[in-house]
Amino acid sequence: MLRLTRIFPIVDSGRGDTFDYLARSSDGHVYIADRSHLAHSFRSRLPLLALSSEEIPEMKHLLSMLNVKWPYLSEIVVCEEKPQGRISLHNTYTQFLRDRSPFIES
Repeated sequence: MLRLTRIFPIVDSGRGDTFDYLARSSDGHVYIADRSHLAHSFRSRLPLLALSSEEIPEMKHLLSMLNVKWPYLSEIVVCEEKPQGRISLHNTYTQFLRDRSPFIES
């Protein structure tokens, strides 16, 4: 009976700390932001379970008992770093390291 009831608060708009609507465990297209930086990055872009990243581990057992199949963002997000800007070389330090490279064993 509980699986058919809308009990999970969902944040979709990113307005404040309140939730936008309630979802059932069988509703699709909801994500669980289990890391705070992912919650910050995806808030207002995806519908997220309105729990903090600290509360998620405490709720894992309940989520599994209610057969919630929503994906955890930490399991599906791929991070890529793309450095931008000019590279500044430090010639003195570079030469310092090159002089000692024969003494460094791998």
